[in-house]
Amino acid sequence: MNWICTINGVGNASGRAEGLKEGIEQGRKEGIEIGEAKGREEGILETAVSALKQGIPVETVASFTGLSVTEVEQLHRDL
Repeated sequence: MNWICTINGVGNASGRAEGLKEGIEQGRKEGIEIGEAKGREEGILETAVSALKQGIPVETVASFTGLSVTEVEQLHRDL
């Protein structure tokens, strides 16, 4: 009976370790995806601000960046 419990204990530890490894990997993937999305968003905002500073019309900036006219107008007001 003790022998069976030992085997089960090893199996449980192995399963937990594998589950932990998979959880960490999934967390890394999600973190990378979030970071990439945030970086793209920041890049778009920087581009919009730069374009506005160059005098490019709000509607044109919105068209090229994918931001709404309202979002670009807010950026323009914040300059």
